[in-house]
Amino acid sequence: ALPNMASTFEMDGTMVLDGEPVEINLELDSPRAFLDGQETQFDGRLSLTGLSGSAQGMIPAGTGLGFSGAVSADVSDFDLIKSLLPEPIPALDLMDQVSLSANLSQPSADQVMTLSDVKVSVSGDSLQTAFEGAGNYAPQNGTVSGSGTFDAVLADAGPTIRSILPDLPAEADLAGRVSTEGAIMLQDNNITIQNLIAQTQSDAVDSRYEGDLSVQGENISLNGALTASIASLNQINEQRTEAIPYASLIESVSLTTNLTGSLDDLTLSDLDLTLADGDLNGQFTGTATVSEVVSLNGSLDVNSPSARRIASESGTDLPTAKGDATIFEAFALSGTVTGSTDAMTLSGATLSLDDITATGEFGISLNGVRPKVTGQLKTDSLDLRPYMDAYTTERPSGQVEPWSEDTIPVEGLSAINTDFDLTANAIQLSQMSLGATEANVDLTNGRLTITVPNMTLYGGQGDGTFILDGSTPTPTVSITAGLNRLQSDSFLNAVAGFTQASGTGRTRVTLSGSGISQAAIMQSMNGDGTFGISDGAISGIDAAEFLTGLQNALTTRSLPSGLGPLEKTQFKDLVGGFSLQNGVAEIQSFSITGASAQLDGSGRIDMGNQTVDIRLQPKAVGAQAKGITAFGIPLRIKGPFGASLVTLDTEGLTQILQARAAEEARNAISDRVGGPAGSILGSILGGTPTETTPQPAEEDNAAEHAEAEEEAEPEKPEDLIEDGLRQLFGVKRPD
Repeated sequence: ALPNMASTFEMDGTMVLDGEPVEINLELDSPRAFLDGQETQFDGRLSLTGLSGSAQGMIPAGTGLGFSGAVSADVSDFDLIKSLLPEPIPALDLMDQVSLSANLSQPSADQVMTLSDVKVSVSGDSLQTAFEGAGNYAPQNGTVSGSGTFDAVLADAGPTIRSILPDLPAEADLAGRVSTEGAIMLQDNNITIQNLIAQTQSDAVDSRYEGDLSVQGENISLNGALTASIASLNQINEQRTEAIPYASLIESVSLTTNLTGSLDDLTLSDLDLTLADGDLNGQFTGTATVSEVVSLNGSLDVNSPSARRIASESGTDLPTAKGDATIFEAFALSGTVTGSTDAMTLSGATLSLDDITATGEFGISLNGVRPKVTGQLKTDSLDLRPYMDAYTTERPSGQVEPWSEDTIPVEGLSAINTDFDLTANAIQLSQMSLGATEANVDLTNGRLTITVPNMTLYGGQGDGTFILDGSTPTPTVSITAGLNRLQSDSFLNAVAGFTQASGTGRTRVTLSGSGISQAAIMQSMNGDGTFGISDGAISGIDAAEFLTGLQNALTTRSLPSGLGPLEKTQFKDLVGGFSLQNGVAEIQSFSITGASAQLDGSGRIDMGNQTVDIRLQPKAVGAQAKGITAFGIPLRIKGPFGASLVTLDTEGLTQILQARAAEEARNAISDRVGGPAGSILGSILGGTPTETTPQPAEEDNAAEHAEAEEEAEPEKPEDLIEDGLRQLFGVKRPD
């Protein structure tokens, strides 16, 4: 309808666009005014299936086509819009309904378009969003700017966002409901959101961020407060393609912090991170920075009800305790942490495992196949007996337990790498007690090296190096140690159940062995060493008293004194050496010299079978060296560790009796025959010729005595001596 060029132009009708009906309603106040470039009132409406729009306002004066007024649009079907777009916009798939209204002002098509009182609402199956504000569009360079407030809700964020971003990580599905609101400012490609509140809510994760966010190109920066809680970290871990370390040990996680900086270099201040309700718990308070690496500066407190479960997570099964003991269970670590996870330092640290507590400085790295701990540790008392017992068989009823035949579970050596110095006031081992001790513990890929530059034990000092290599199928052991000024009785009783020697001891040993069990290692031991005892005593015999009464005991056929558990032979010094092959130590000949007696000895100690066999031959020296005492009586210390006995050495006794009987025979012949003939016969027998010749009276007595002996057919002198000794010591004459 156009009555004339000065009257209102109206157009109502329907047209077909690509097969779709389009309804059009237009009103132009004066076509003449419009054509003459004058300000003209305009009112237009357009609608088609799923789309409608309207514009009511003025076309400003001028030759350029412009508009100033209210515009609106509603979209409920996006198929047409998609067909008109040069490239698809995936976000359109989330939308079911879009409504827009605004006041638009643009003097001409080539000038800046200004939008005010903009209201936009978008809805879909899982999306609700709204915006109110204003904006500008510059057609000359295509830039857009604007500001306003917004709110948005994604009912199920993960699948919703993945529909437009297929590469979204799978764990995003745990975000659940996501809601945001704030004041947004847009300038070109830069976006600033102030007073932003962003929340996620699901069964797995709850989080809330309040603050500012800015996007400049690809750089995203934050300045605000974040709180988050995870009901189960393991649930999140199950959704990830790359597993979170030790996630199965961690249950709930809560976090509060202030965020500043870009996502590439983010600072978390006033950070409180808490792990609870799992097998690995703890808290960190302080500051963290997240860039190429994560750095921490604050207070750390980590604890676990079971270190065993932590080791198991890394693929290591630790041995269980014997009896009522508890090992590898309660674990705690606390201190001030600084540095990155690649080089983290824990100062003022306290470490506890079961009943053991230590303090010091730590370096901790959680990268790599296994964690690594470095630093210095100090502890008052370190009781390792329950841990060492876990690697052995049950204790037998005897004094000394046999070496274990169980396979040594060296897998535990691969649970962690360490390199730290240890200082302890006391260390209790299964068979030894150490006083103040310094040590370095290096555990690398299953190979344990313990270097002890200084330790005190049983009144003495020592040093040593112990290596247990569990990185190979057959574990190997090597020991190098030196000990000085030891209380020998306490030390030998502790390590071998041997209590017969006391004094101030010293030793130096180098040993090595291999095997899958403790018994196999001890039976394969090779090496050598030296030993010595000063100002000591051998228990079980008083050699001087024994030898002094021996001559009289032969006559009276009674047991001489000087033998018994309370008897001792004092000596000044004992020095010897040994060589060890296949677990058997051959002790070189040694001599123990006292005030009036001497003990010569040698023997062997079978470490593999835990037996001792040492021969001692006490004999008188000096003024007491007369008769049988000058020959000595051989003794033998023989038996298992902890139950060896001092007995007569019958093998050695036979040799001595033969030598002694021969000498007595020689002397008797010389004495009885007398004169040159007796001397000659004694010399022939190897004895010492008798210088004296019997007096007549003596000759008569000797003759009478000889006649009496001839009548009684007397025994030979060597028989008398041998019988006396055998009756004395209960040794039967061989048939």
